[in-house]
Amino acid sequence: MPAHPDPPTLLVLRALNFGDLLVAVPALRALRRHHAGHRLLLATNPALGPIAALTGAVDAIVPHRDLSPPPVHAPEIAVDLHGVLPHSVRALLATRPGRLTAFACPEAGHTHGPAPHVTTPRKPAWDLTTSREPAPDITTPHEPAPDITTPREPDPSSRSAAFPAPGPVGSDGLQEPEHEVARWCRLVRWAGAEPDEADLLLAPPPLSSPRPGATIVHPGAAHGSKRWPAARFAAVARTLAAGGHDVVVTGSPAERDLAARVTAAAGLPGGACLAGRTTLDELIALVHGAALVVSGDTGVAHLASAYERPSVVLFGPASPRIWGPPRKPVHAALWHGTGEREVLTHVPDPALLAITPEEVLAAVATVLAAHDGGPDRPRT
Repeated sequence: MPAHPDPPTLLVLRALNFGDLLVAVPALRALRRHHAGHRLLLATNPALGPIAALTGAVDAIVPHRDLSPPPVHAPEIAVDLHGVLPHSVRALLATRPGRLTAFACPEAGHTHGPAPHVTTPRKPAWDLTTSREPAPDITTPHEPAPDITTPREPDPSSRSAAFPAPGPVGSDGLQEPEHEVARWCRLVRWAGAEPDEADLLLAPPPLSSPRPGATIVHPGAAHGSKRWPAARFAAVARTLAAGGHDVVVTGSPAERDLAARVTAAAGLPGGACLAGRTTLDELIALVHGAALVVSGDTGVAHLASAYERPSVVLFGPASPRIWGPPRKPVHAALWHGTGEREVLTHVPDPALLAITPEEVLAAVATVLAAHDGGPDRPRT
């Protein structure tokens, strides 16, 4: 019998961290549907394989950690879901794709794409930092996909309402920022796919939770600007434990000391400190089975959104309008900032320091009250 030809290759670049991958899931799934006959290769950190598998959109991981050209030759289609700077565009152009889908970047010699920043001013649909309104209906069908040979900017009214729309242009000529989920959905929609910004949920993990029903306190973050003080996390953990929550403190191996300090200051037993003791698969299972997640603006917060676990997320230099959870009453984003500030600093951002333990505990009560699924949960 004649051999079946190999399917054409669709190469997607997103060589970032696991929270970054989770916000790109709706765009990834839209690409999967739109190019059902292609083999979708995701160039990313190989440690993220468990998350890629749970999206149901990826055929194989191409291990890739930087912005050198991914080791894939001449894919039929390459898609830049990595960033809006020239480095990732150049990396994909170097693979010699038949077609590149990326935001327009004249500096990298790529002009056939949508603008990297939204130019149509619109009023924000929802304020993530204050509203507790239920998510609106997101089942309205999208318009038919345009011809792939004639991409166009989509009608703003056709986008999902899962995240706030970019707001109006101010007197300084700047516009309210676009959420990361919406940004990548806008790119693939321009190329003919039909993304749904609410399509964030992962499949159930293959492992059972090592601590079913636990309340997760995750004090770490990649940068000091995003780390709420350990003493405040401990105060929250202490109160939650006193209220009947089974509190565990999570973190990476590099965050063991921080997690141990929080655990001890909260008066929790040593076994409550799980930092450095869980694989990514086990962390996914832990969040999937959690009663509550309290964390800074980091990957664990996005994982809580991916499993609709009640969560309270503390923001500092980065705005929840860009990185916040979807507009569901089981998620709360706390922020006292007014705009984006430098993330790569070693000290907590002033907006983060403005958040008090009492405010976090009040938000915990709100998201738990909104959570009406699963077994009964302890209340504070």
